[in-house]
Amino acid sequence: MVALSIGRCSCRRVHPAPSAFSKYPLVFGTVPLSATSIIHYKLCASADIAQSMSSSSRFGCVAPPSFLLALVSTKELRSLLRCHGVMVTRRMATRVDLERALSSHVCGQLCATLVSVFDVSSVDASPTTPTAPSMEERPLPATQPDRPFPPIPLSLTAKASIIRDWCDDISPENVYESPCAVCARLALTSSLTSVKEGDLDLAPLIRPGCGVTRAERSVVARPVEIGGPILYPAAVRTVADVRILDVCPPCLDAVRRGRLPSLALANGRWIGEQPPELQGLSYVEQLIIARHRHSFCVAQVARSAQRYLAANVVVFGQPVDRLYSVLPPHRKEIAQCLAILFVGSAKPSDEDIRRTPFLVRRDVVARALRWLQLNNDLYSDVEISNANLASYEEGQPPVGIVYRPQSTSTSPESLAVYETSSDRSVGEGEVSFVVHALHAPDLARMTYEAKVALAVRHFESGNGVLAYGHC
Repeated sequence: MVALSIGRCSCRRVHPAPSAFSKYPLVFGTVPLSATSIIHYKLCASADIAQSMSSSSRFGCVAPPSFLLALVSTKELRSLLRCHGVMVTRRMATRVDLERALSSHVCGQLCATLVSVFDVSSVDASPTTPTAPSMEERPLPATQPDRPFPPIPLSLTAKASIIRDWCDDISPENVYESPCAVCARLALTSSLTSVKEGDLDLAPLIRPGCGVTRAERSVVARPVEIGGPILYPAAVRTVADVRILDVCPPCLDAVRRGRLPSLALANGRWIGEQPPELQGLSYVEQLIIARHRHSFCVAQVARSAQRYLAANVVVFGQPVDRLYSVLPPHRKEIAQCLAILFVGSAKPSDEDIRRTPFLVRRDVVARALRWLQLNNDLYSDVEISNANLASYEEGQPPVGIVYRPQSTSTSPESLAVYETSSDRSVGEGEVSFVVHALHAPDLARMTYEAKVALAVRHFESGNGVLAYGHC
């Protein structure tokens, strides 16, 4: 008998035994009795069409749909459903859907006149049950004449083509980046479009009265906006007295449509060039000109026996922020938010201290504060205190340096993931350093001395709790 199964694979149909047809009415032909005969399903049709297809190797009988389910492919199953008057819709996407539709069908008088046609073929008596050949018995696939194995080596022309394509992909025009004149963002130089300033309507980039730009002031006066379109100067060049703009595709498309690009400098993103007064400030100088103090920091400078120095800073937030109205703060106040730890085989010399980024230059600090007072709205109401500035020693750290003897030059947690102490240390010039930030809810209840002790333990621990990768 034939075992019926819902959802059988359409590529492997069941061949029924001749005895399975004994209970179904025979319309034409003869059911083979030989065990070596293989019976294949052909089609289902009306009686007259089925008899017109009769032959010596074919027979027809009236078989129910439940018997034919395991004998037909998916394509033949769709045809069988149509013969029984079942509509095949697009929702019947899988074979399971088709089999479920045929199983739920109730045959009527029209279905009783349908004849299933089967083909008969013969095979050798042994083995009676076909088995899949083993890997050793399976013939090797014939080698295609156009794909020899092993493949032939590449020709010189093919090699040259591959090398040429690779060189084109890494050529400077496909790798180099340049800024956009409208948004100042870096983009591939090959994607930028060079446009003459006269050929582009820059009206969307002109924002008079919006306070987007401001000209630098050297004396107290009314703020003056920068006239004309707001462009990034580094992306504007002059060729034969004609200004050429390098514009990225999104900004160019928006400007040509008469719209302001969302990332344009004219859309409130202009900050201007960094003035000389704010360039070259040391870490401590930046700390004392900041109006908003929101963190404590503990700095460590490590020195090896070869006089190589390396530094890093641990920063963690303080529970109550402070906004200064008088700058710079007094030296005693800086001592509450900064601690410097020197680690090495010997105490730091005057030369070692001069190489650290923790020195204060009073004239540099005064110039930076005056510039911020004139050109930054957040510093417009700040009072510059010469008395507080005089409390800092020229060329000296604003706080005392704590010395701890240690044989190693750099603690493991202050290094990058793939970095050694020799990569960080410098033998001459200013010491470079990195900043780590720590934040935890329990720090809000810690005193200043407890936070300094926590940072010291962090420096001396070898667990490597802080690490950062190279870009």
